[in-house]
Amino acid sequence: MDIPSGKKALSIFTIILLIVNYKFFYLFALPGTLGQITNELVYTFFSLIFFGIALVISKKHNLFLFNNFIILLFVFLLFEAIFTIFTYQEPFSSSFKEIIPFLSLFSYYVFSLLCQIDLDEFLKILIIVSTIAVIIAIVELILYTFFGLSIFKFYSFNYGVQTDQFSQLFNNMRNGRQRLLISNLVDFSAVISIGCLFDKNIKISKAILISNIVLTIFYEFYVSQTRSMIMYILIIGVLVFVFSRKGFSKIGGITVLIFGAAFAILEVYNKFLSLMLGDYSYYHRLEELSFYIDRFKTNPILGIGLLGNKPIFVEDYYLVHGPEINSPMSYTDVGVVGMLGKYGLFGLIFSIYLPLKTWKLNSKYSNVLLMSIFFFFCFSLINLSLFDSERLPVLAVSIAIIDGIVKKESRIKIERKKDAN
Repeated sequence: MDIPSGKKALSIFTIILLIVNYKFFYLFALPGTLGQITNELVYTFFSLIFFGIALVISKKHNLFLFNNFIILLFVFLLFEAIFTIFTYQEPFSSSFKEIIPFLSLFSYYVFSLLCQIDLDEFLKILIIVSTIAVIIAIVELILYTFFGLSIFKFYSFNYGVQTDQFSQLFNNMRNGRQRLLISNLVDFSAVISIGCLFDKNIKISKAILISNIVLTIFYEFYVSQTRSMIMYILIIGVLVFVFSRKGFSKIGGITVLIFGAAFAILEVYNKFLSLMLGDYSYYHRLEELSFYIDRFKTNPILGIGLLGNKPIFVEDYYLVHGPEINSPMSYTDVGVVGMLGKYGLFGLIFSIYLPLKTWKLNSKYSNVLLMSIFFFFCFSLINLSLFDSERLPVLAVSIAIIDGIVKKESRIKIERKKDAN
């Protein structure tokens, strides 16, 4: 690939893919359910097109550390589809429809190519585009809350509920007020900004990075009202700050572990206290954990399989969501336990592969940005599974950045050897 022209094309592809993921900045209403946060069909469409173009114009040997991972994932999904077809009475096509969102992972190759050419350029694009999306969401909710004005077209917020009206209305209200949910790349951009802030090899304006972190935390607190993400972002910030310090010793590590254990104990105590006080959110999470562990025990190898979110038959719906229609169980709430229930032991293997692979790479390169991604992967095991349809673009971006980090570290190592000689 000719680097100047190739870089420009890949930068354009990246910007378009991110804007598509942010539903074209909510400037207009997408038809049907395409504007919904879990609907990545348009993103998948563009991912496949840009992947094809990148495959044609790319002439150099590139580093794709997660190529085998993606191939094995699709092989596994094929087996799951076959298992689902012969196990349930759902339509033949329904299980294959569940594979379609995973095609968005082909955007990984597009992102990775740019990351390998110019990692800083990719990170800057990601952070700036994400910050714009956050600002739009904040402005929209403030105008709607205080002035009753609605400008941007967020799904089921200001241009009508499309499907499952009760469910959509319920999901868009919290603490007695409206909430807006945009792409999960928003959350991830803050984690990346934290890593970049403490990584001396990343040349991005600190003002841009700090603005993204502050605005994202405000978004999580006021707009999306997602308590867990606020906690994760703050913890990752503290961990990256501590572990990135020069002279960090075993004493420092023990100190962090002690404070981490104390925090975990406090969090467990708070959750049980919330249960006693009637906080349904925590109670429902415990129900979901128990429910999907039972599904895993039923079939520990392949789990429930590729049953859709809305199976035709009632008994299949109960397998996916339980018998409570007004408060259904959801895989996405309980991270790796949801993966166990849906995909069995293979779901566990694919989930823990990401933090293990990142830990191994970071042990070799000791990179601050890589460390922040590692912490994010660990937290994704709790209740933010990266294999949910709406988080697959986050998975594609994160592993592409890892490729870029490794390529950049290799270049730095070569340059240091040249300087030494």
